[in-house]
Amino acid sequence: MKVALLFLSQSLNKLIGFLFLPIIARSMTLEDYGTYGQVLLTGNFAGRLFSFGLATVIFVFYAQNRGKEASVFQSNLLGSIVIGLIGSLLVFLFSSEIGLFLGNDKLGPLLKVYAIVVPFGIVKTTLDSTLIYFSKIKTSAVLLVIGNLVSFALMLSCLFFYYSLYNFIASVVVGSIFNSLLLAAFVPRDLLRWKGMDLKLIRRQIWIGFPLGISLMLGLVFKLTDSAIVSKLLGVEQYAVFRNGAIELPFIAAIYSSVTKIVLPDISKLFANGQMLEIVKLKRRIASYNAIFIYPLASFLVVFAEPIVSFYFSKKYVESAPILAIYTLILFFRVVNYGDIFTAASKNFQQVLIFLTAIAINVPLTFILVKSMGPPGAAVATVAGYALLLLLLLNYSTKILDVSIHAYFDFVLLGKIIGACVLGIISSFLIYHSIGGGAGFCAALVMYSTILACCYYWGDIFPVELLEAIMLKKKLGAGLSVE
Repeated sequence: MKVALLFLSQSLNKLIGFLFLPIIARSMTLEDYGTYGQVLLTGNFAGRLFSFGLATVIFVFYAQNRGKEASVFQSNLLGSIVIGLIGSLLVFLFSSEIGLFLGNDKLGPLLKVYAIVVPFGIVKTTLDSTLIYFSKIKTSAVLLVIGNLVSFALMLSCLFFYYSLYNFIASVVVGSIFNSLLLAAFVPRDLLRWKGMDLKLIRRQIWIGFPLGISLMLGLVFKLTDSAIVSKLLGVEQYAVFRNGAIELPFIAAIYSSVTKIVLPDISKLFANGQMLEIVKLKRRIASYNAIFIYPLASFLVVFAEPIVSFYFSKKYVESAPILAIYTLILFFRVVNYGDIFTAASKNFQQVLIFLTAIAINVPLTFILVKSMGPPGAAVATVAGYALLLLLLLNYSTKILDVSIHAYFDFVLLGKIIGACVLGIISSFLIYHSIGGGAGFCAALVMYSTILACCYYWGDIFPVELLEAIMLKKKLGAGLSVE
């Protein structure tokens, strides 16, 4: 049950983080919480920049080098370690300059500690990709949950018993190291038998992975542009407010990341075999399944952002509500991964150009809207830029597969889903404002769920085939297996 199991794991991991986040936000001052966010912002950027796409491109090399999996793994791992150490050193050396750029003198010393995370984070993704490729989904799922529980336990200990921001960041570093070592202990033993250093294979993976890594880095630049500009122009406290609006619910994030992780190896294998029609069928089915679950959750989140934020983060962060409502609109476009076709087809340079185009438009737009609207302006710019980016990726990927955009989506089904969401939102919104408070919110949630369930049943929307496949461990077709 690949998708179901990984989805459960991702959901648990996201849920742990989701429950932990308000504890941090409520316990820290706005300044400390904003500084912690800036540390993660910088570290995530460095990790993505120096990953070189190796954890993703390894799927393609495994598929193309049958019988040489050990050499592929060892060369990929060695490349990840070396590049990660270079990235770590650069973060350490330029930590003071980064703090100066973001206008936070506390940031430099903290980044010197957090720099250690960079190589371990890169290696962790390679190890996890390897476990998934070799069908060790259950092992990966359990290890990630255990690793995150240990990490959060360390962070909670520092937060309540040994608190200083420095100690807290140190606990994050220790947790990251533990996660990487835990995954390494369960890699298939055949991959660990030393085959000698294959410099040619290392160069090939880096050469093919480099443009993908640049694409991933540009994707992160695109995603973090709003955070960096808000932090730079409005200060650390306004950044803390913005950060708590620019979040995803764990269930929504788990749906997308679980399906994406499982499908990428299948996409690579189908493309290598020239089965383009099967890829299109697979993408269409994934888009439909994701929309069935994501659209209702996203719709409710947009309309009821204020009571959700007030309950989740406390009234201290009520200004984050409009940011959350706007930011959630991204999810309506994010029902399928538009970039995996580029990876399978080795068209990563084209993907880089698309990201550069979107960033060139998004950065000045974000500057203008942040200055005129404050933090909500950054969210508006991100949604507009994200829509443009996905449209460009979708358009080019359909050209690679030689199909029309309509082939990706079942527009009749999407129309039914949107209609059900609109009907449920109108009814629940009226109930909420009639009753008010916590009771009104609970009544609205029950009303929305009931109407949605009825519409899904009578409108033949509910994915019965998916449920049967999960229960009976059948194939869904077009390469998507739940076994």
